[in-house]
Amino acid sequence: RVALIGSTSTASIQSWNPNANGPVYSIEGYGQTVWVGGMFTLIGGQNRAYFAALRPSDGTANPWSPWPEGPIYAIAADSSGVSLGGDFKLVRHHAPQSYARYP
Repeated sequence: RVALIGSTSTASIQSWNPNANGPVYSIEGYGQTVWVGGMFTLIGGQNRAYFAALRPSDGTANPWSPWPEGPIYAIAADSSGVSLGGDFKLVRHHAPQSYARYP
């Protein structure tokens, strides 16, 4: 499950919920994207295997999806791209061996 917590002063749980159908192991927010990794195949109303880029406003999945072929345990995002770490051998049919970086 994934939850959005309000400001640190109120710590209220917001209604934002992308409804992942499996465990979420990692989450990273950067810019206008919330990156989520885990053992799910459906999240944000779309088929997304193990990794998804979500809209922070409503939790829906963005069109972009690299389709890693195994769970994602670590995510790091910055202005130059997003890095994934996990138990996968292929991402978009390429063989990065458990680490991938996307510009």
